[in-house]
Amino acid sequence: MNSRAKISIAMLYCLFALFSCKNDSLEGNTTTKFGNKFFLHKDVPGETLKKEYVAFCRVNRWVDDSLDLSSDFRSQLLPFTIGDPNEITKEALVQDILSNLSLGDSISAYQEMDSLSLIKYKTSKSKRFIMNLKVDSIGEPGSSAAYFEYLQNTQNPLFIERAKNGELSKETLKAQIDLYKNQSKQGYVEIDSSIQMKSISKFNNEKLGYHNWIIFDVVSIFEDGSSFMNSYNSVSSNYINNANYSTIGGIHTALANMSEGEEAVFYIPFGMAYKQDGGGVVPPNTNLFLHIKVHKVIPDQLGVYKKKYGIN
Repeated sequence: MNSRAKISIAMLYCLFALFSCKNDSLEGNTTTKFGNKFFLHKDVPGETLKKEYVAFCRVNRWVDDSLDLSSDFRSQLLPFTIGDPNEITKEALVQDILSNLSLGDSISAYQEMDSLSLIKYKTSKSKRFIMNLKVDSIGEPGSSAAYFEYLQNTQNPLFIERAKNGELSKETLKAQIDLYKNQSKQGYVEIDSSIQMKSISKFNNEKLGYHNWIIFDVVSIFEDGSSFMNSYNSVSSNYINNANYSTIGGIHTALANMSEGEEAVFYIPFGMAYKQDGGGVVPPNTNLFLHIKVHKVIPDQLGVYKKKYGIN
């Protein structure tokens, strides 16, 4: 399968889940020759992965019952080059497990936290991650590098399509700013801390709140009309856990009041943006206008995750 086909598959939304296995009772039903245990959820008949071939995988990682990382955040697969079976060690957990798998297999396994993760999750009940992995496709030797090169190539169809969408988003936002400045504020509602929101399209009324991973794109323009930020300039959308403040408060508040699939425009006063002093290229007392499109929402709590995706 060529790189273009692989990335087309990667863009399909197909979350890999924990199935019926509980985080606190994962013991494993399969053991490697080095003694690493894993739980084999789906065993697809076929030849085990060969040395130097590349396993393109979907991966989720959990801490207790909270989703920590997922390859679906960027809608991309993670490539793992299969090592020499004679050189794999017990400590190389993923390589050791992959050497026992074939195309289509899916597993769960404990993964020890490194020192930084132990600090980050010092209040966690567990000191290990739960890793879920599914072998989605197999590439020829060397295809891992080609995959990443393709993703970074600004002439690939993904980049071109996102660039077009970015321009459309910017045009939409500029038109809305003109209307807003001309006192045509019809459709805007104040949601919190003087933030004003105008929904352009929505599919339901279920607000996202603050306990979800949210995959979205955003274009922002200063009040004077100059451009500030355009996430469409990257090959993949933004993603954040809205429970953890990692950007300006106004964006977290905006996302919390949106629904999955919604497109909206926001007026963000400087107090919920870069404050009175500004910062970097942002002048003091600068108000922002945002155009946000929410693409996907992934629950960060296991119970809600299972309910959304119909997992028993």
